[in-house]
Amino acid sequence: MASKGEKVLMFLESSPGQAVSAECSASIDSQDKLMTGFLPGRFFEIESFSCSAGLGGESAKPAGGQKISNGGRFAQFRSGGRIAEGAYPLELEPISIQRHADGATAALLKAYVNSTTFSGGAIVRRKLVGSGPRGYLRLDFTNILLISFGWSDGEEIKESWKFITRGLRIQYCPQSSAGSLEPPIAGSWPKS
Repeated sequence: MASKGEKVLMFLESSPGQAVSAECSASIDSQDKLMTGFLPGRFFEIESFSCSAGLGGESAKPAGGQKISNGGRFAQFRSGGRIAEGAYPLELEPISIQRHADGATAALLKAYVNSTTFSGGAIVRRKLVGSGPRGYLRLDFTNILLISFGWSDGEEIKESWKFITRGLRIQYCPQSSAGSLEPPIAGSWPKS
């Protein structure tokens, strides 16, 4: 678990601006731009998450447009041929979440059972900077569908779920040599 202030926080929206009720009591600095959308009683702490992607497709399209299919998945690249941008489409794997069961659990389970999508959501990783916690990594998701859900027993009930999304935007704030966070660098999928 992260130390005080260095929590990973998440919210999910059933519709734009309507986040699921939750019970995290972490304080949010209104000046922290990466914490936009994190409203009191509408976000939760997560213990961990994992998100990965890979390049898809069985073969690439060379710069000329015709499809190359001999020699396997990355044959065109390996042979030194010129590859058209986007020739190997990105495939985002399901995102895994581990957290303690809390007041949001029932709403999450209901969405899973009914295959109801969330319009969006965000995960923010924070660290202590200056006088308090500040977000330095933010992942924004659009159109979220829970695809697995489970619990495990222990001192506290742990909840695990996976979701897929139709869009991902990442913002990362590098830390300066003076210790402050610099403006975010952003990227997205699909590319916009």
